[in-house]
Amino acid sequence: MCREILGKKDYYSILNVPRGASEDDIKKSYKKYALRLHPDKNQAPKATEAFKKVSAAYACLTDDKKRRIYDQTGEEPGNMQSQSSRGSRFRQDQFEQDINADEIFRMFFGGGLFDGG
Repeated sequence: MCREILGKKDYYSILNVPRGASEDDIKKSYKKYALRLHPDKNQAPKATEAFKKVSAAYACLTDDKKRRIYDQTGEEPGNMQSQSSRGSRFRQDQFEQDINADEIFRMFFGGGLFDGG
């Protein structure tokens, strides 16, 4: 599964949803993949990279502005190919800081890993 996801470039394909998918359908697909690929649950060599790719697709497709731009250009805003590699790396680091394990746990189970819940 990890190799399959890492071989895909299109966010809709990564999440296995059609272009006109609703936000609920995108969330359902993301949850399915996130639970299977989360590094705490999947010890496959490329699970972390696949999880990050699925998370990036989810973050883009659930943001109306980013999704509109992605649909028009095929690229996530702020991650266009014309950027320097340094700019792309900054965007990836910024995304990694935006979503952490505690937030994902809270999203799925309603409590945090570190709040005693």
